[in-house]
Amino acid sequence: MSQPTGLTADQLHTQLRRGASGVAELAAIDLLITAAPFVLTPTRPDVVRHAIADNTGLFLRLDWGGLMVEVDQGRIPLSRGERRVVDIALSLALPGVTVALGHALTGLDNIAAGAVLGAVRAVLTDGADRG
Repeated sequence: MSQPTGLTADQLHTQLRRGASGVAELAAIDLLITAAPFVLTPTRPDVVRHAIADNTGLFLRLDWGGLMVEVDQGRIPLSRGERRVVDIALSLALPGVTVALGHALTGLDNIAAGAVLGAVRAVLTDGADRG
C-alpha cells in the first residue's frame, strides 16, 4: 500500500468512488465532491488512506476519522456552510456520527443543499430497496 501520488482531481474522485464501501459512503463522497471539492484534492493526501490494488485495478479509501480530526483541529479551513456539508458527509459515512439535518441545511447555498438532498435520497432509496 502506498499514498496516492500524481493523480488529477478527477482520477482521485473516481478511485475514491470505487473504494466506497456501500451506498452511504458513496453518497458522502459524492456530496463532498459536489459541495466541498477542495476537501478531496490530490494535494490533501492526509485524508486519503493508502492506495489499494486488487484484480480490477487501483482504488482509494477515504479516512473518514482522519477527515474528522483534520476538520475538528482546524487544519482544513472551512466556512460555516462548508463545515455543515462536511459534517453531513461524516454522518452518512460513519456509524454513530449524527447531525441535526434541519440546522445543518440552514445557510447552505442551492448547490450544497441540492447535493445534500441528493445524498440523503440515495441513502434512503437504497434502504427502501432493501425492504
